[in-house]
Amino acid sequence: MGRRVSAIKARKNLGEIMERVRLTGERIIVERAGRPMVAIVPIEFYESWERRRQELFAIVDQVRHANRRASPSVIESEVAAAQQAVRRRPK
Repeated sequence: MGRRVSAIKARKNLGEIMERVRLTGERIIVERAGRPMVAIVPIEFYESWERRRQELFAIVDQVRHANRRASPSVIESEVAAAQQAVRRRPK
């Protein structure tokens, strides 16, 4: 979890906040009326997150393609069996 700042403070100090995030790697949460609204993160963190996200969606697309002819009931039963197998594994 990052440090929290108000939207007003972030607006007034945006340059300083950006520099701090860039130099320290700190993550800043910007709040409005006490509610978290956005996060300011180092660009490297964002780019890494975006790459992982794209990789995940590529895997999902591969699984969809591989199972395009399978009936939903077969898929559901295989998922349920896999979940049970994972839950039975020793921790």
